[in-house]
Amino acid sequence: MSLEGYFSFQSIFSAIIWLILLTLFTGLYYAKRDKDELKKDIIPSFLIKVFSSMAFSMVYLIYYGGGDTVAYWEGALKLHNLCFENFGDFLSEMLSSPDSHPVYTHFTSITGYPPGWIYKEPESFFVSKISVFLSILTLKSYLASSLIVAYLLSMISYHFYKSLDKLNLFESQFLRIAILYTPTVLFWCSGISKDAYVFIAIITLVSFGIRIYYLHDKPFLNYLVIALSLVVIFQIRLYVLVAMAPAITMALSAYLAKKHKEDKFKKNTIRIGFFLLCLIGLFIYYQALGGASHVEKVLNEILITQQDFANNQTYGDKKYDLGLTGYTIPDLLRTTPAALIAAFYRPFPWEALSPLLIFNGLENLILLILTFLFLKTQFRKKLTLIANTELLVFSFFFALIMGFSIGFTSGLFGVLVRFKSIILPFLLLLLIIKPFEKTKSEAVLQND
Repeated sequence: MSLEGYFSFQSIFSAIIWLILLTLFTGLYYAKRDKDELKKDIIPSFLIKVFSSMAFSMVYLIYYGGGDTVAYWEGALKLHNLCFENFGDFLSEMLSSPDSHPVYTHFTSITGYPPGWIYKEPESFFVSKISVFLSILTLKSYLASSLIVAYLLSMISYHFYKSLDKLNLFESQFLRIAILYTPTVLFWCSGISKDAYVFIAIITLVSFGIRIYYLHDKPFLNYLVIALSLVVIFQIRLYVLVAMAPAITMALSAYLAKKHKEDKFKKNTIRIGFFLLCLIGLFIYYQALGGASHVEKVLNEILITQQDFANNQTYGDKKYDLGLTGYTIPDLLRTTPAALIAAFYRPFPWEALSPLLIFNGLENLILLILTFLFLKTQFRKKLTLIANTELLVFSFFFALIMGFSIGFTSGLFGVLVRFKSIILPFLLLLLIIKPFEKTKSEAVLQND
């Protein structure tokens, strides 16, 4: 792969200018509002994400010599060319699905053609569609565009952290690290990728949901941002929305159960009823997609995907085995514990001895320690708090459902650590909660 365009004078100069502008804008915007936070969290968080973004870019451009991020960017560049060559065709391409027409319908030898495998996958080409706006802003600079993604991640992560901190559910110093400085999230979600865009959309969705529900901040803009986040997730990774649906449903059951907390029968009936509702919903979804034949098709696609990942050296060759003997529903149920352990805690430190996995191994060691402390200290109080707090109920079911999917489908540690980045903060939220007696923080969580 030619790196000339990625490290051209124009690309590097644009990156430097954008770094200066974003740093100045951040400093000026927050200087009068919260000077202490600016020095303590905002600027450090932004700078470490800038470093992570550049590390992500260098690993793909130099170490791997290509990969997904380059393909997405090449697609964005071709859309950029199309925008200035024929704006009508550009709008048509942006508003249509690429699988509805051949690539040569709008693209020509003058604009260039996006990578074939990206164009054939609507969810992948949607990443290019988002990235084209970055290309226009940065004059086709991949490095500068990556910096803007890092900036967006740092700002929404900071606001997510501040929203969570107001709930007084977590130890602030642990919450800060969990949301702002988790290595897996820093690396995989700071560049131009599906993971970055989906993760930013998820934490935006949850952050603004907290503002509306717990903090009673309900301007129309908040709802608009949530709707935009849902569109991004829907377009790039529909299965994430499928996982979020039962998680949101169970969070709603926690809300309704709290209204009848004095009546144990009603409270338990509500919880059981909503759990059954989730099962019924999944069954209807299962039947609508074709029942057993669809599941068999999906399992075969998973097997093919695992084989594709195994043959793609971009993600290394370190595999893990769940002990599957077949791809049937009973096999899935039997391997569920192994899949969850893989998603939450693997690679173990002794499995992560390569340069690109060593931080993941240390991170997972900390997760194991936090889990041990969670089980050892005030375990029953913590379970009660989780069961009665809508945000934590959502986090539990979202991490559980996505964890199974990620652990089962990845097959390679390099793929596993990439996919788990979107659930890691929610897993950490469960592990760092602090049980509290009846205080003003409990009043914050009441929403009658």
